[in-house]
Amino acid sequence: MRGLYPSFTVQKEEIAGDRRADVMITASDGSRMAFEIQYSALTPAQWQERHDSYRSMGIVDVWLFGHHGAQLRGAQLRQVHARTVVGRAADRLASDNLVIINPTHTAVIDAGLPLLWFNPVTAQIGTAVEQVVLDERQFEIPATGTPGQFNVEDLSRLKLCLAGVTSDRLQLLEKNRAEMEAQRLELHAAQRLSQAEEEASRAAARRVMMAADAVIAADKQAAVDRVLSRRAAMDAQALLLEPAWFTSDLRARILDEFDGHWPGILDVVTTGEPGLPFPRQQWQATLFAQFIEGRPILSGLSSGECATHLAAQGLHESEIKAIIREWMDELVAKGYLLCVKVKKKRYSIGGGRVRYTTASKGTPKAQRASDAHSRAVRENAALAASVRSASGNLTESVRRSEHRSYVAPMPLLVDPIRPGVALCRDCARPLAAMFVARGYHLMCGPDRR
Repeated sequence: MRGLYPSFTVQKEEIAGDRRADVMITASDGSRMAFEIQYSALTPAQWQERHDSYRSMGIVDVWLFGHHGAQLRGAQLRQVHARTVVGRAADRLASDNLVIINPTHTAVIDAGLPLLWFNPVTAQIGTAVEQVVLDERQFEIPATGTPGQFNVEDLSRLKLCLAGVTSDRLQLLEKNRAEMEAQRLELHAAQRLSQAEEEASRAAARRVMMAADAVIAADKQAAVDRVLSRRAAMDAQALLLEPAWFTSDLRARILDEFDGHWPGILDVVTTGEPGLPFPRQQWQATLFAQFIEGRPILSGLSSGECATHLAAQGLHESEIKAIIREWMDELVAKGYLLCVKVKKKRYSIGGGRVRYTTASKGTPKAQRASDAHSRAVRENAALAASVRSASGNLTESVRRSEHRSYVAPMPLLVDPIRPGVALCRDCARPLAAMFVARGYHLMCGPDRR
């Protein structure tokens, strides 16, 4: 060392403050460098305390850990055995020059100092390295984690520098680490740039989607406004017709048919847009009177016929038919119409079709007339059956009397108060029609005494 640096002063076991350096080198400018050769165990806290002490005095400390003592407790150089690296990569498992980097070594590395081992017998310096692959490029750098690959070089290659000691090998390792960090930063910057571009692309896509959504929302609102405008126009036209409708003969007749109460089936609220330009009760009563009331049962009718009859201007036929079908469905629910599905033709387009027909239910007034007619028919049928039965019994009595000996007919006994009512000659009570010819009840008569 003195031969390489003749102007430097080298002193063994020199005391500096509270520290005693194994070797102290003092440069011509007064700067000092302390060499600590550490064989025994040393905790990270103890090492940090000594390192901070040297730095507080402006002394650069260089640590050289011992080369032997693997069998001793606290040895600073320990090789990694195969059982220690079970499960690691095959190339590491096969290597026999792996060393353990203990926590104290890690503290040295974290402080920015080179991790070095010293063998005074062979005059060699050892260091631990690791192989790092970054973006398909391999870098050999000083090891930062355990285990590390152990490399040695001659002590003569070691040189002093402001930061302590270095060598061509150590400088190459530091250069590799600097290049690796630069490439890492470059990759990180590229990744951040890519992420920023992706985020910008997503933001642009979101803006496009928001603009499209705004256009769609505007179109929807415009459609709603058009519907509301048409609905308002239809309601206004219907409102103008209401006075004439309330005084119309059709409304008076419908009220008479339903006993003075306006029926719910002719006041159905429909949801079809945009509505019809007639009062709701008016168009429903008109269609009811034209196509349903008084027609034979199972008479067919269609929404197309009803739409043609209304002939509302400003509306498409399909819109009118849809509104009328809503009303007809309510009539089906109330029993005034029947609805039968019609089988669709092959290759037909559109939804399933239905056929509407009139049902048996009518207005209350018509129903009462029908019920009265039915009762009269039933009563007439019953009376005719009774007359036929009485005539049959009389004929039978006459037929039987032909086989008896002739007896002169006795005069018919008639009720003096009720002319035309025959009385029994025996008990003087009224006779049924079947016993008038006999003149007696079944249990009366001369032969019963």
